[in-house]
Parts: sequence; structure tokens; C-alpha cells
Amino acid sequence: MSQFILGIRPQFDGLEIDPCVPSNFGSFTVERKFRGATYEITVENATGVQKGVQSITLDGKAINGTLLPVCSDGEKHSVHVTMG
Repeated sequence: MSQFILGIRPQFDGLEIDPCVPSNFGSFTVERKFRGATYEITVENATGVQKGVQSITLDGKAINGTLLPVCSDGEKHSVHVTMG
């Protein structure tokens, strides 16, 4: 479920975030462990879209595209995704 509906998939270069949810799904938060780090991922879907990422931030810094870099530091990282 987390890999295809919630769109959180491990890739060689990082963690891909590309949700594909029903339009009435709303917002959700997922905690995902990946290569030694913990990612707390919050997805906002205020416009009710089914697919598409407008923006992603990792620890408050904008990420280009939908691939989170590997943070193998053993720390917890905050991810905010806006669908649109």
C-alpha cells in the first residue's frame, strides 16, 4: 500500500514520493524508515487531486522533483509534500 497508493517507493538514489490517491483522500502522515534514517512524511491534498506533486520540502528545504535524497545519518527528518 505505501509503495503504490501512498506513492512512497525506495529507489537506488533515494526515496520517491509520488502519491496516487482518491480525490477525497485528504491529507495523511506516514513514518518511513529508509537506509538508516526515519522520514516523517506529511502529504497535503487541499485541492483534491488524485495524482501530482506540486512541492516537497525536506527539513524545511525545497527538493527539486519527487526524489528525496538518502539521509543515512540515523536521524528523523521532516518531509512536507503538497499535491497539485
